[in-house]
Amino acid sequence: MAESKTTMKNNALKWVLALSASIFFVCYGNAQWAVQTTYVNSKIGTGGINVLAAKTIERHQLGFGLRINLYALAHKDDQNSTYSKRLYPLSFYQNFGLAANYEYSLFKSIDPGRISLFMDLQATYGSKRNRTFLPYLTLPDGLVLYRERVDFYGPFLWLENTVGISIVLPIYKNLWLINKYGIGVISIMGDKFYAKQNTAILAGNWYEWEPTYTVQLGLSYTFN
Repeated sequence: MAESKTTMKNNALKWVLALSASIFFVCYGNAQWAVQTTYVNSKIGTGGINVLAAKTIERHQLGFGLRINLYALAHKDDQNSTYSKRLYPLSFYQNFGLAANYEYSLFKSIDPGRISLFMDLQATYGSKRNRTFLPYLTLPDGLVLYRERVDFYGPFLWLENTVGISIVLPIYKNLWLINKYGIGVISIMGDKFYAKQNTAILAGNWYEWEPTYTVQLGLSYTFN
């Protein structure tokens, strides 16, 4: 079992390195391509870092690449939002996902900047961590003591679709600043057969969804 896990980690690492190298060499060999690195604040975990290869043809831009998931032990106290910021990888490959986007420029010229409508897709296969406090003892003076409980569910397939506006501004020569703001829907898919610990929080349903948002800030470098 340990050897199998080690093999899985090594294969995942090789895949990440191969994808990164492919993005670099494809972009380097074609002047119409660019490399984009953005921080994504969204509801999958505490966000992510996207590394994309993007190609622009007139007003259209299409990007595809790797997402690195970010997560934390703490999460906001929101009982009405079951999945928001709850992604927590339990294996090496769950630290990564895929990202793709499409943009349509509202203006032909990109001087001095570019304003576009965009559609993004973030995809991750990962587990979920829940932290709650349950009452377990009432003292004579009426005070209630609580005990921390941590549960893990999944893994699930997380798909986040957002649309919004993108603003790209020049910094220096081929270096650009990326700003994106959008709203959308996050879909969580899986069922009880995927539960590794306890019962899947989907409770037999194979699909759940929540409203989401995205705020992205990053850099783009064009090869020309």
